Amino acid sequence: MLFESEQLVQHLPATLALLRAGDISYWHAQIMVVQSWKLPEELVAEFEAKVLQNARWLSVEQLRRRAVRVRERLNPESIVTRHQKALTERWVRLTDAADGMSYLEMYLSSDDAHAIKNRITGEARRLRRAAAGTDDTRTQAQFRTDIVTDLLREGVTASGLGHGVRATVHITVPAMTLMGHSDEPGLLDGVQPIDPETARRLAGTATGFTRLLVHPETGVVLSVGRDR
Repeated sequence: MLFESEQLVQHLPATLALLRAGDISYWHAQIMVVQSWKLPEELVAEFEAKVLQNARWLSVEQLRRRAVRVRERLNPESIVTRHQKALTERWVRLTDAADGMSYLEMYLSSDDAHAIKNRITGEARRLRRAAAGTDDTRTQAQFRTDIVTDLLREGVTASGLGHGVRATVHITVPAMTLMGHSDEPGLLDGVQPIDPETARRLAGTATGFTRLLVHPETGVVLSVGRDR
């Protein structure tokens, strides 16, 4: 909270003014802090001005998507360089909590993180369907947690997950990036930027493609098609 307050007061005055006026929520302001704090100081004002246009009418998710796009376009350091630096800082962290519980967190490459999340979510959905009508009343969140625990502790889940199952990711890659003519980032699940090399590598292993025509500013999908 102290860091967020300092950022708002010292670097994001327009965001703070909208927050005080009740025109945006705390969550909107938090996005502005998170997405701006690694930008060079001289670019923060431009970032704020571009992201906050009509911000009072945007949902939290809409503002976050806009902030990510603007941040990537303004950042003078390429995402390739930033990603390589960030990879050296990956970690796993354990934090003990109350009631005999703990938090286990990871900081890792986004393509790996999304693949892991998609894999455990897909398996959790399958197990929930299989458990319908039985006395297994675990929620989706509980299934996902149990799957991760089994995989990390035993190497395989009770259902056999861990034997040759491939994870999947959903990635949006600009056509020029795919052809090697641009360094514009790809997007995992339409949101998380990844470096062009990773985007091309993931696209190269795809068994099919869905063509998306999107608005260059809002990211709204204008048309959809599919190629095999």
